[in-house]
Amino acid sequence: MDPKVSQAFAALGLPITASRTAAKAEYRKLALLQHPDKVPTGRKAQAQEDMKVLNAAIEALESYFDDQQHDGLVREYLERMKRERQEKKERARAAAMERMRRVRQEAEARETRDREAWVREEERRLLAEARVEHTSWKQQKEEDDRSAREWREKGEEEVRRMGAAWQQQREQAGIWLGGEKKAPAAAPAVVEEEKEKETDPLPSDGKIRFSLLKRKQ
Repeated sequence: MDPKVSQAFAALGLPITASRTAAKAEYRKLALLQHPDKVPTGRKAQAQEDMKVLNAAIEALESYFDDQQHDGLVREYLERMKRERQEKKERARAAAMERMRRVRQEAEARETRDREAWVREEERRLLAEARVEHTSWKQQKEEDDRSAREWREKGEEEVRRMGAAWQQQREQAGIWLGGEKKAPAAAPAVVEEEKEKETDPLPSDGKIRFSLLKRKQ
């Protein structure tokens, strides 16, 4: 604090923490007591000096309080500006965070859409591959079935051919089949059929038995 201000407070008999209102009230009280018009003639010269001191003190304090008020206004202004800057900074930070949140949400949404699109595309690709594989498998199965059928038909034909050849060999060997006499055309022997009685019962096992004819030389 300026020494002149301290001396001004002291001249009014006030502490340095006194307010403008207290300083004015104390000045008026002292001025009424020490004004030259209020004192005896012998004290007028001293009263004039005292009034000079009081006037200088109140002027110094008025200036001081004006400065304080100005400083207060300045401080208030500066504080207000500081608050506004802080609020602006906070709003900017909040806006930046909101933008970041929206960007993140958009990125996540885009990633989700891309992932879903990829999944759909992958499903279509796998389905197409499965269809191709199924078609190929079906064609191969048809080919295998056709080959198996051809082999089976060939096998059956071979069995029939072998059966016919075997039947022919049996007939040529003179085996009796179905009650008919079969003999080779070039055989010199005469074969007689051995007749069975019609009244003979069938064997208990249900099988018909044939007897070989004896060859006559």
